[in-house]
Amino acid sequence: MVSERNHLAFPCILKDSGNSFFEVDVDATWENLGYKSRSEFVCDVLRDAVKHPEFNRADLKAIAASEVDIQEGRTHSSEEIKAKYGREDTTDR
Repeated sequence: MVSERNHLAFPCILKDSGNSFFEVDVDATWENLGYKSRSEFVCDVLRDAVKHPEFNRADLKAIAASEVDIQEGRTHSSEEIKAKYGREDTTDR
């Protein structure tokens, strides 16, 4: 039997000081990630936040920035990085 608690809606989550852009962002995000519904996405986000509290907004921003760098080709090989910092062991292990 599924508890009634699993079927709760979270309307307060979609209110960001009266900013309707938050709801648009949430909808665009769950749709782009391939979720079947907003509630499925919100449940996963809440589960992740509870199970991994050490993973914070700064971490998410760093990951997002890194993804943009990768998509735009701003990457370096390990050999380039080792050479830049004077490492002599420039071969991969």
